[in-house]
Amino acid sequence: MSATKQVVISGDLNAQTYSATVWDLVTGTTLKTFRNGGVLASKCLSLVSDQFLMAVQKDTAIIHYWALNGKQQQKKIICPAKVNVLTVTPDGHFAIVGIKEQLFIYQLSTGNLLTKLERHFQPITCIKVAGDSSYFISGGEDGYVFVWFTHEILSNTSFSHGSSNDSSLAGKEPKHSWSYHSAQITDIYCAYSRINGKCATCSIDQTCKVNNESALSHFHFFQK
Repeated sequence: MSATKQVVISGDLNAQTYSATVWDLVTGTTLKTFRNGGVLASKCLSLVSDQFLMAVQKDTAIIHYWALNGKQQQKKIICPAKVNVLTVTPDGHFAIVGIKEQLFIYQLSTGNLLTKLERHFQPITCIKVAGDSSYFISGGEDGYVFVWFTHEILSNTSFSHGSSNDSSLAGKEPKHSWSYHSAQITDIYCAYSRINGKCATCSIDQTCKVNNESALSHFHFFQK
């Protein structure tokens, strides 16, 4: 059995040769490259269960993904509009995509759109998923932070949806919402699970705020 190797995966701003590269963290050598995805967008590169690499082509609605043990591009998902941010649930089942002010959740095994969430009123800038995939958090240019429970969002969803025009995709509500920031959210950290979970949010208003997700309480405040 081969030893576990620590790696770094990066996107190429020029993409003249490769769209993404896997690097050995210790030696800095190139282990693998991925082609035909163009220039990749920032905050739009994710691993899927350590088997696939997903990435968004910059300024497009195209999500590419490649098998980590293969050489050819495997599949594309075409979204309704340009993608702002992409993340994948750690269990490898779903991709959560921020498009303008909306969140779209896709089933990775089929590429189907499962649901669409609408609560932000300015473009979404960050999405982070808990380590156990039980919840995810979104932040936007509006300064709002929303906590979504994955099971509740998908509990009444038909996994046969394939069209983003279906009005039944919309209408789900977040479990919690916070409006402590006065400007765009720039990054989010969330705990592994909802049990005694905490999350931290940063903003261009020069503040970092830590929340207790389970108790819906804001209890720490840091300002530069």
